[in-house]
Amino acid sequence: MINTFDYLFVVAGISTSTYAFPFKSFKFILKRTFKKIKSISIPLLLLSFTLLLLGLKSENQQVYNIIQILFLSIGLLVVGIPHGAIDNIVESGNINERFSFSFVFKYISIALVYFILWMILPNISLLLFLVYSAWHFGQSDMQEWKPKQQNNLVNFVWGTTLLGIILLGHVSETNNIISSMGTHTIPLKNISGRWITLSLSIFAISWGIYKRNTSMVITTITLFISMYLPLFTSFGLYFIGQHSITGWSHLKTSLKTDNLSLFKKVIPFNIGALLLFAIMLLNINNTWITSFFILLSCLSLPHVYIMNSFYLSIKENRK
Repeated sequence: MINTFDYLFVVAGISTSTYAFPFKSFKFILKRTFKKIKSISIPLLLLSFTLLLLGLKSENQQVYNIIQILFLSIGLLVVGIPHGAIDNIVESGNINERFSFSFVFKYISIALVYFILWMILPNISLLLFLVYSAWHFGQSDMQEWKPKQQNNLVNFVWGTTLLGIILLGHVSETNNIISSMGTHTIPLKNISGRWITLSLSIFAISWGIYKRNTSMVITTITLFISMYLPLFTSFGLYFIGQHSITGWSHLKTSLKTDNLSLFKKVIPFNIGALLLFAIMLLNINNTWITSFFILLSCLSLPHVYIMNSFYLSIKENRK
């Protein structure tokens, strides 16, 4: 059977047998190039979109606001919430798993216990949220980039680095949010936070170059320049544009299904998450961004546990 590259040469009237050696070499290089571009497509698109937002922010604030709101709202609905809304299917490993009230009860119970912990011990709750978020983000990224080289330390260091770049690049905004949660603030001024962000970015880029990981380098550059966008946008770019999309891809591949079939499964949980967010938004005396992060932390705790088991099972199956 003729493949795509051979077909292109036949259409062009070039005999692949006439120039066998140079043709095979060229075809090999072409395949490697396409494979490389495909592997970094998500980080490249995210970088391009971030640069677009920065340009619009300085040139046309109105258009910037519209595109920013559309990206964040549609992104959360299409992939941000859905990538964590099929945890019952992920836990069972069966795409045809039926809706389970016992699973939902356990899931919501864990989230509510954590919410109560937020009300009683906000500092410990925030620290816990940062630790397991760093772990989860690092594990997901390394699963996408270097699945054979990932380990607990690598996952945590990468996740901590990227969270540090996002949060310390927006010290004032970060402090506004966490102070409204009733927690201690970061004892840094904006300029100090940005110097630390620069240092973390240099470290991450050097790490990516050393590991020959182009995606890591591009992602770090994106996170660094997003320092000049609002905190919520910077976090949303990573959370939606990279973490959620790659996580969704991992689930789709593992469950051997397509996007539409998978999305149909998440609709009930999507609606439930939106209702829960609306309830918290109406009943918590904080800003809506604060409410969003508290809700995200509560729903993330059981999600991170399930996804960790999911990635460990992939690792075991690879052996």
